[in-house]
Amino acid sequence: MQTLILKLDTVAHATQLAKFFKTIPYVKSVHTGINEMDWTTSGRPATGEEIDQMLNECESDEITFTTDELKKRLSAWTSKK
Repeated sequence: MQTLILKLDTVAHATQLAKFFKTIPYVKSVHTGINEMDWTTSGRPATGEEIDQMLNECESDEITFTTDELKKRLSAWTSKK
């Protein structure tokens, strides 16, 4: 038995391709691994190590914003939804 690993550009494309693979008789199993691999996807909480890594990356990031800039960005982002 062989394993094939694909990296796709979006979750939607991965889901669509997984559904297609499931229709092929000689494909034994299909697993997207989305929830297990990406803790930002709902359904999988971050581990302590992942949270520490995220905080370390935030602390070392040189990009800064004022509170007003963040409010404007948040407002623009939420209006796009």
